[in-house]
Amino acid sequence: MNDLEKAEALMASKKYRLADICKATGIPLNTLKSYSSGRSPLKTVAWERVYRLARYYEKVQG
Repeated sequence: MNDLEKAEALMASKKYRLADICKATGIPLNTLKSYSSGRSPLKTVAWERVYRLARYYEKVQG
């Protein structure tokens, strides 16, 4: 699974609160809401944000 797929899986999951993801990654809550709703597709966002989301996904998956 590559970083984009991990970030997409995290945003599609209902197991994690966006507020917790915001706090851990430093990505603004409104931005995360856009990613989660699909208004801003992750394949078009800055690589740094995808990277942060992917690292958080790895952390919470154990």
